[in-house]
Amino acid sequence: MRRLARRPSLWLSFFLRVAFVIVAAVAVNVAMFFVMKRGAFFMLTLALLIAIAAVWELIRFTIHMRHRPPVLQIDRDSLAYGDSAELRLIERHPQSVAEVSVKLIGDCSKSESTDISEYRETKVARTRCYEEELLRFQPSAAIDRTVRVQLPKSAPADGMRWLIVVDFTLKHGAVVEHPYPLRVR
Repeated sequence: MRRLARRPSLWLSFFLRVAFVIVAAVAVNVAMFFVMKRGAFFMLTLALLIAIAAVWELIRFTIHMRHRPPVLQIDRDSLAYGDSAELRLIERHPQSVAEVSVKLIGDCSKSESTDISEYRETKVARTRCYEEELLRFQPSAAIDRTVRVQLPKSAPADGMRWLIVVDFTLKHGAVVEHPYPLRVR
């Protein structure tokens, strides 16, 4: 079985948050310079609020990183429409997990156009065109479950992006979502 990789990576998200904290610290130092020179306390207050928000987000994300993504394995490299595959979910330490949900999700592009004489604007957004719940349960011990994934016979829309999403509902109420891209030919 081939292991699916989580996207975006948790480590990339963590390092981007650390970079944001560093930028916020630089902004506080610049604001301190302006307070010393001109007495601009509003700028210092704004920079301090941004820095506090950045540190809070880093702390919150670090707490969520304790819940590492589960191992998700699939028996095929890529699927075609109408194919099915075996999906295996492995989680060794689900002590703080109250409920696990596994879903097959198909995202597609939705575009909206505005055309008024010389003014033209097109907005493109991703939306869920297909969603199927594959598995939902309350874990009591280490998780090692296998479920069958069946893709629809044809694409519900053009430009579909397929994902397997594993949701962990924690005992204190938070929900941690782990998306895994699925290759479809």
